[in-house]
This record gives sequence, structure tokens and C-alpha cells, in this order.
Amino acid sequence: MASITGVISELSSISEDSTYGVEGEDLPPSLPRRRRSRGNQSSASGAESNDASEPVESLVSITEETPQPFHEEYGTTDLPPPRPFRRSSTGSRSGSRRDNDTGIEKENSDGEFSKSTPKSGGSSTTASASKEEQEADGNQTQEEEKGSDEVSNFSQNTPCTTPFSRELPSTQQTELRQSGFSLKPITDVIVVQTEPENGRFSGESSNKSPDEDCLLTPYTQRKRSSVAKQRLAELTINKLKIHSMGLVGRSNEVFTLKNCFSRMMSQSEDDCENDTADALPKNSLVQSHVNKELCFIRGFSGVGKTRLAHALEQEVEDYDNGVFVEGKFDMNNTGERPYSALAKAFGALLRELRIRHQNDDIAYLIGEAIGSTVGALISLIPELGEFDLQYHTTSWNDTSDLNKSLDRWKFAFRCLTRVLSSKLSPLVIVLDDLQWADMPSLEMIQHLITDIQNTNPLMIIGCYRSNEVDSYSVLTIKRNDLQGLKTKYGFNITDIELESCQPNDVNEIIMAMMSIDDPSISKDLADLCFKRTMGNPFFLIEFMKMLQREELLSFSLGLTKWIWDIAKIEEKTVSTLNVAMLLQARMRDLSKDVQQLLQLATCLGQIFRVSTLFVLWRMRDVSRDEDEVVDEVTLLLAEAEGEMLIEMCGDNMYQWVHDTVQEAALQLDNHDLKSLQFWVGRQLLHNLDQALMEEDLFVVTDLINGGNEKEDLEFAELNLRAAKKARSLSAFEASKIYAEKGIDMLPSNVWETEYSMALELYTIGTQMELISGNTEKADEYSNKIFSQETFSVTETFPLRIARAWTLSTIESKHSEAADYVVQLLEDLDYKILWHPALLAAQAITVFKRTVKKIKNLPKDFFKAIGRVTDPQKKAISDLLILLNYSAGMSARIMLSVLSVCKEIEFSMKHGITDNAARSLSILAAFVNILQGDYETVIYLNECAFAVQDVIGDANKGRTMEGAWVNSLTWAKPIASSLTPLAEAYALCLRAGQTDFAMWALQSFVVVIPYILGKQLKSSLEECEKALKQIEEAGRADHIVSTTNVVQMMRNLHRPDNRQSLDSLDIPESWKSTKMYIGSAHYARTEELFFSDIEAAADLSLESGNLLFKCLPATSINMIHKFHQAVSLYAMAGRTKRRKYKVAAKRLRKIIQKWSKAGNPNVSHYLMILDAEDAALRKDVTVANENYQKAIIYAGRTGEMHHAGMFNERYAEFLLDVCGDAEEAKYRIQEAIRYYEEWRAPGKVDEMQEKYDSL
Repeated sequence: MASITGVISELSSISEDSTYGVEGEDLPPSLPRRRRSRGNQSSASGAESNDASEPVESLVSITEETPQPFHEEYGTTDLPPPRPFRRSSTGSRSGSRRDNDTGIEKENSDGEFSKSTPKSGGSSTTASASKEEQEADGNQTQEEEKGSDEVSNFSQNTPCTTPFSRELPSTQQTELRQSGFSLKPITDVIVVQTEPENGRFSGESSNKSPDEDCLLTPYTQRKRSSVAKQRLAELTINKLKIHSMGLVGRSNEVFTLKNCFSRMMSQSEDDCENDTADALPKNSLVQSHVNKELCFIRGFSGVGKTRLAHALEQEVEDYDNGVFVEGKFDMNNTGERPYSALAKAFGALLRELRIRHQNDDIAYLIGEAIGSTVGALISLIPELGEFDLQYHTTSWNDTSDLNKSLDRWKFAFRCLTRVLSSKLSPLVIVLDDLQWADMPSLEMIQHLITDIQNTNPLMIIGCYRSNEVDSYSVLTIKRNDLQGLKTKYGFNITDIELESCQPNDVNEIIMAMMSIDDPSISKDLADLCFKRTMGNPFFLIEFMKMLQREELLSFSLGLTKWIWDIAKIEEKTVSTLNVAMLLQARMRDLSKDVQQLLQLATCLGQIFRVSTLFVLWRMRDVSRDEDEVVDEVTLLLAEAEGEMLIEMCGDNMYQWVHDTVQEAALQLDNHDLKSLQFWVGRQLLHNLDQALMEEDLFVVTDLINGGNEKEDLEFAELNLRAAKKARSLSAFEASKIYAEKGIDMLPSNVWETEYSMALELYTIGTQMELISGNTEKADEYSNKIFSQETFSVTETFPLRIARAWTLSTIESKHSEAADYVVQLLEDLDYKILWHPALLAAQAITVFKRTVKKIKNLPKDFFKAIGRVTDPQKKAISDLLILLNYSAGMSARIMLSVLSVCKEIEFSMKHGITDNAARSLSILAAFVNILQGDYETVIYLNECAFAVQDVIGDANKGRTMEGAWVNSLTWAKPIASSLTPLAEAYALCLRAGQTDFAMWALQSFVVVIPYILGKQLKSSLEECEKALKQIEEAGRADHIVSTTNVVQMMRNLHRPDNRQSLDSLDIPESWKSTKMYIGSAHYARTEELFFSDIEAAADLSLESGNLLFKCLPATSINMIHKFHQAVSLYAMAGRTKRRKYKVAAKRLRKIIQKWSKAGNPNVSHYLMILDAEDAALRKDVTVANENYQKAIIYAGRTGEMHHAGMFNERYAEFLLDVCGDAEEAKYRIQEAIRYYEEWRAPGKVDEMQEKYDSL
């Protein structure tokens, strides 16, 4: 009965609802788990559960549990919100919990960790326990505490659900039935039933269909069956209790990890309690805090890095919507398979999202967030295709601007993460084996952790082998980059290094495995195991298994204790080298078929599909019946799973329990590994169906590339497919490698036989080399193409336009790019220039002609004409718009004007292109600059929006950005531009048009709020966040212009921390650009205007029209000329010098012209200038009237800086001209009040000091 009692107590301990994962039990890492409701549960028979304080004396029935829908499980039809973040009442903990029977370390109330040893019966050659003692200990195990904060550190991953029922040994079944137990087949999960009066129990099976179970039951709930089954295998007293161990010797590391999580969550809870949303501007980018943690766990293979990460799992699940998921990089990944671990983790998140939020409109949220990126994301994350996404589901086909593709991909992942973390929060993602990560994945980790617009708590834990990462590896380089970004983007980085266990820890592990309570009993064995394994936990477990398998360690049923002979063990194991040898020895004890199946599985990766194994196994003998193959493979997999080498991780999917097991299987026999991989790859290429082949394209290509060294068109075409798919995922390095390998496989006569394939491979190779900055290799590929006489200009166009975009957007050689495009247009038989010397005359002539044509067109003209479909005509349109951009950025204004007019005339003649709307908005900007005709500006932009309606979403963001940034802010109230600019910013980000997104962002966050006189403090908060995004985008023009303006605002707000513009950390090469010169001049003038008006006037005289020459279309020209004029009038009144007066009157005439033409933003500017002009003439009546009108206007519109400045200028007039000290004192007080509201303390101090006598 002792063994029966032990079985009962073990079943009770693992069956308690709240003890899922008890005693540090770990779960398979690939799937998420949801915290179950911890309220009192009712038994299947309807009896109430025993109180937690009562001893557990219930009997056990093994049955199937009916999975509950999420809303039923929580007792409400309302889904629990992800925020505010708080622990549930049942999940909150003070002090610590510890299982007294397992020796798991638990945190006490002081935050310290203690150890206790197992109390169950155990013995060695020198100790034994009576049956009575064992029975007493068995009963004692029923008093375990529910739950565990730690997860097992030393065992392989517990298998997921298997298709085979496992039963208890027949002898134990007999004993249980004789004792009055009811046993049912193990089909799903173990449920503890409370004891009714009759003392009998029966389980209640689920009536749901398998499909309903799959839909409604969380993945982790379904995993409980396999956890329980694995634990059942250890219930017999002669089994090592590998899955009953907890974390040993890791108290400091666990504390550090949990502290990172607590820090993140405490900040999140503070944000909820101190919600500042109402205080932020309407178009606020982010909230005041960003809560993200990045943790790196490093150590040798087998030291328990993943187990340590899982120590956080229960902490996460104590939150109602907390989710803990894992993705794992594959040892076969040589850098060509992009985003593999991220795809696994996000797939798990999407599955969990469907389960928890079935009634929410998740599909709509995802579709609206990621837009046109849906198609590409589905190819990477198939789980996304299970949602009914009906919005923006077009795929990405534009390969001309690869930077745009990369930005679009980054935006897609960020938006998807925002949606997921808003529903599943807090979110913890573990990425295992980072040493095998590809560069795109590492870049994406950076994008996610630096996303300041995602304010939901996010923790990313990266585990990697320290001995496989040196100071020159991409992981080290990226980690160092992140270290430099953590302060700017508001996330924390924590490093945890795991060492091997110490001898005492090894002894404690062995005691837990063999249920020994006296450390001295197992000390000799522990010392020997430490010598053999060097304290590596995974090695230690395999070593103990080997000892039992070789009968060097055994359990004596007669003595009821474990026995061993130290001398014999030391003699027999002296030659042990590493854990791989132990694993291979265990594998060689299996049948030959299992060994061969494992070798095939190693080629498929860390996670592999059963159906793929069916294909490979059948190819060994194609004459065999398919059903026979399926049955055989199923049995072989079951045998391997029973040996804890592999485990199920989903429907039709298996994974290796540890990457060391996969490595050992890979070298199981002395076979030619390359030949095996090549054979596997070739079989999959020829036998997988189209859908699976597309899903496994990278795997199959890598296998073939690993073993093929011959020229072969079929394999070259396969690499071409892989290169194109990698390019669509913005994995440019992987695409480059596939293209290079494909080119190497081309036969020498390929240009005569398969020139189309060769052209595509060389074109992609050139594109990828260009974006990687390897121009020498790119030139080698492109010259190979141009040396062929068979290709037309149209066929080589993708290659040429890639070069043009690279020159302009990557290398910032705008002028060179413009010349290159002009030549390319001529090669396409489209001559744009009459003669270089006649460029200005031609541009003005074509400009006037184009504007006149458009104004004379019928209103519905653009809606009536068709769309351009001819590829060459589309190419010409793309080149003209690129020419416009490159010429504009290089200040070749006439060429820019000519190119946009040519594009519009091209559309009017041949049909609407995707660039037509954008071109019309650019033309409106030139009308604004050259003619100042705001009526025409509005009309042209209306035409642009009408054309955009015909085009659809293509370039819509660019059209809106061009219209509002460059022209409509002059023709309409500038405040009305904030909302459309915010929309343009989002649309451009979604389309990957980062350049234009950043211009829109700069306008509606930095430039326009300053013009409108918004409070400096709140504006600066938004500006600092916008600057981070602009710096992340990495475009020089955006960075220098925004940095200069933001620094000016900083200096006005905090003059005590003033930093001159010249001292800013800006590369010298950037300071020669028009963008830097113009923005720096504007920033200096504005700062001087509010601090030293005399210096501002002198700078205005010195610089003249500099800003307009550099940045003619930007709206800052309005306020800049106005402030120049005010400063000149001020100095003219003080000094009576003619030069100030003449310059001031000239600027006043320009602003009068703007106002007369219909600019609604300068009327109050003109009021104050009229007042200043009247003051110079000593016309008191006109001056008083205009000063007062201007002050009232500024006050009503909220322009605090101008309200202060108008009162200040009025006070000076009252003192100097009118001699009215009393009214002047009031105006000075008003000026100080407005400056204080504007948050300009330097200006306040200046005025208080200057007018102290008043």
C-alpha cells in the first residue's frame, strides 16, 4: 500500500487546478498559456470544493475535462480588459511559497531565497525507509501548497499532447481498483474531484467536438494532458523524478528576472493611476512613459537558460490577460531564414488572441493597423490568415525603392505588436538561441523595443550560448547598439549570466530526483556526478539516465531505496566526454528505424511537420502503401517521444526537447551530412504540395544549397524564388545570399538558354548589393547584364531604377541621381530637356502652360480619363517623380518644376498614373512659390484629391503631405492642417514612405504648434518624441531641420540649460546642405527675437532672404518674415536709422501681398506691422487701434507668444511715444502673463529686469 499511497499523493499534487506547473514544472516553450480562474471549483458531481485550509483527502479520477469558453471561465460575458494592470485577488502574493516536499527554492517575505530538502522517502546503500514511513510521507505530500513560482531548470521540455493513451502499470491499476478507485482512460487532462458522501468518484467527459475544443480551449490548457502524462511516468517508485525538480542554485538570477518584470509593471500601474491623456495634445504621439524591458540570458548549452526564463511565466499569468510566449531560432538557420523565431512567437500570440477575444472585432483592428502589409505578413505568419482580414489586403509588389519596403515591414511588425499587446497584456516574449538569429530578426527586436508609440508593457527575453558569441558577432554588435539607445527610447537592458551548478546544487538535484531527504546519503554520488558533468544541469540529467540504463543506479524494491556502487560508477564512466555522447548512446539503443527517422527530422529544423516526415519516409520505398507508411511513422514518433527526445507542440507538429538533442541526432551516424541534407531537400522539392512548398521554401532551399555544388537550372530557379520571397520580407541579406547562390548554379550558356532567369537573378543580386552598400559587387552584376545585347532598356529598367533610388535615398547623392534619371529617360526615348542652358526658360514656359491647361479643363476631366497600364509608361512616370524629388533635394528648382509639369502632362495625355495626384499637389506648391496665387493653389489641390479618389490608396499619404506641408498651409487656416497631416503621417508609414511620413510628422508636431504659439513645455514633450522617430528613420534632412528647431524651443523654455546650435552633434557633411543652412538660420532668428531683438534685426539685415532661398515652400517662412519685420521696426524706432526702416517696410509689403492674395494666417501679422509703421510716423490713433486689435486676435486664437510680444511692443510705444506709464505698466504685466503661460521663463526674467522701475 505504500506505493499506492505514493501514487495517490502524486496524482493529487499534479491534479490541483492551481498547481499547474507545480514544483517548478516547465512547459513546452512554443505555445502560450492563460491563467485559469482561481476561484473555488465545483466537482463533476456538483459537490463543493474543500476549503484550501483543509487536508486533501480526496480520491482521484482520471478523466477528460470539458474546456470552458473564456467568458464562462471568468464568470462573465465581458472580456477582462488588459489594463489597468493589477494582480487578481487570488493571484496576489505576499512573501513566498515553497513546496516543502521538492526542495524548490522559494522567496520569503524579506525577498530572500531559502532551500529545503525533500521529505519523501528515499534511500541509498546506507539508508532505507520502512513502509510505514513511506506511507506517512506519501500522505504528507498531499499537503503541498498550490502553485509554484519557479519552473524546472534541468529537465527536457515536457511533451505536448500525444495521440496515444498511456495507462498506469497493470499492477498499480489493480491495487487502485481494489482500494475503491474508478479509473478512466487518460484522454485529456487530470482533474481532482472532491469527495462526495458515498466516497466514490466519476469523471465527466466533454461533449464538445474536437473542433470546438480547438477553438475554445487555450493551447496551454490542452497541454495539461501531456504534462500530466509525463508526470505519471514518474509515479512509480523506481523512476527518477526528473520532472519534479525545481530551480536549484538560481535564486539570484530568478530575483533579477522577476525584478525586471516588476519594474515594468509598476511603471504601467503608475501610468494607469496618473493618466495624463487629457493633458496631451489631440495628435499626441505617445503617452508620457514607455514600459519595456529587454533581458539577455547567456550561458553554455544546458545550463538552464530557457528554464530560467520560464520562471517568469507564473508572474505573467497572474494578470488576467498576461501572456508568455516563446520562439526559438533553429540551429540549421545560417542567416537565410528571416524572422523564424519571431514568426513562431507571433503565431502563438495570434492563436491565443483568437481564443481569448472571439467576440471582439480583432480582424478589423489588425486590418486597419497593418493595412496593405497583411499579404506579406500572412506569408510569414500563417496564423494571421485565420482572421477574416478584409481591409487593405493587397500584397507588396513595388521593388523600386527597397528602403520603402524595409520601412513598411518594420511598421507592420510594430502595428501588429501594438494590437496584440493592447489585448494581451502584459506581454512577455522569449526568443531562444539568439546565437543563431538572422540580422533582420535582430533589427526587428530593436524596432519593437524602441517603439515609443506602443505604451503597453512589453518584455523581450533573449537567450543565447555565450561560448558561441564573440565580440565581433552580429548579436554582440546589435546588443551594444541597443545599449546606446535605451535612455533615448525609455527601455531597460538587463544581462544575466548563468554558470554551471555547484557541488551542493548537484547534490540537491540528485536528492530531488531520488526522493532523498538526507544530503549525506547522496553526497558521494553527487561529487562524482559533478566531476563527470562539471555541474551542467542538462548533462547531469542525461548522466543519471545513463547510470540507470546501464544498471549502475537502480531502485531496490526489497529495500525500497536507490542503490549504487560509487567505485563501479567511477570505473565505468571515466571516459565520458560530453552530453552529446550520452544522448547518442541512448539513441543507439533504439531501433534502427527510429534512428533514421530522427536523422531525417534533424534536417527539418527545431520544429517539424509530421506530414513532411511521411513524405520522406515513403520516398525510402515508394512501393509501400501510404497508410502503412503513416502507421509506421506514427509508431516511430511515439517511441522517440517516449524516450523524451521529441515532443508534440501542436496539431501535426513536433519539436526537439532541447537543441542539444537535435545536435546529437544530427551526428548520430558517420554519414555524409551534406548528402543527407541534399537528398532530403530534393525529395521535398519534388513531392511537397504547392502550399507546403511555399511555406517551407527557405528550409528546402537551404537543404539543397548545403549539399549541392553543381550547376543546375532547377536549383538556380529555386534560389530565385527564395531570393524574391526574402526580398518581399525585407530580409535583404538573405535575399542577397540566395541570389548569389542561384547565380553560382547557372550554367555558362544560361544567357542563350534561360536569359529571363539569369536577368532576374542578376537584377536581384544587384539590388541587394546596392542596398548593402557593396557597390563594387553591384557593378560586377550590372555589367554582366549590360554586356548582353539581347536586353532592351525596359527589361533592364528595374536594375537602373534601383540604382537611381540608391543614389538618391541611400547615398543622398541627389544631384547625381537627377542626372542619372535624365539619362535613363532619354534611354527610354523620353527627352525631357531642350538644352541644359535653356533649362530656366523651358521650366517657366512649361510651368505656365501646364497651369493654364489644368485651369481650363472640365472639373470631371481626371475622373473621366483611364489609368495607365503600359509598363514602360509607368516606368517613365516613376522616373519623373524621382527626378522631381532628387532635383528638389539638391536645390535644382527649375529642373524640379520642369519634371513635375512633364509628369502631369504625361498623365493628361496617356492616362492617370499612381503619381498623378502627388504631382498636382507639388505643382500647387510651385504656384505658391512662384505666383502666390492661393486660389489656384486650392484648385490644384482639389484636383489632386479628385485624382487620388480614382487612384485609391496608392501614394495617398504622399499626396496629402505634399498638399498640406507645401501649399495649403498658405491658403487655408494653418490650424486646419493638423488633422490631415497626422493622417498623412500614418498613411505614409503604412506604405513604407518614411521620408514623407517624417516631413508630415515634423510639420504637425514641431513646426505648426510653434507657429500657433502652443505652450512650450507640452510642445517640447511631443517634439522630443518626434525627434526620436526622426532620428531612428536616419534621414539627414529630417534630422538636421528638426534638431535645430527643437533646440531653439529648448533654449526658449530652459535658458539656464541653453546650448548653441553650433555645438549640436551634427556631422560636418550635413551642415553644408540647404536644409541645415535654412533651418539653422530660422532657429537662430527665432531665439534672438525673444531674447535679443537688436541682434535679431542685425541678423535679418545680414541674411536677407536666406530662408526662402533654402526652403521656399515651408510655412515657417510666414512667421520668419513677420518676426524679421517686427525686429527691424523695433530697431528703426529705437535708432532712427534708415536701413532698419527700409528693410522693415519691404517685408511689410510682402506680407501685405500674402494677405491680399487670400492668406488667412497673416491678418494679425499685418495688424501689428501697421501699428509699428504708424508708431514710426507717430500716428497715435492708427497705432493704438492696430495694437489693440492684434492683441485681441492673438488672445482669442491662443497664440501666447504673439499675445505677449504684441503687449510688449504696445508697452514700448506707450512709454516712448505716448508717455502713458500707467497703461504701459498694465501692458507689461499682460506680456509677462502671456510669456509665463507660454512657458518662456527667460523672456519673463528679461522683462521683469528691464521694467523693474514700473
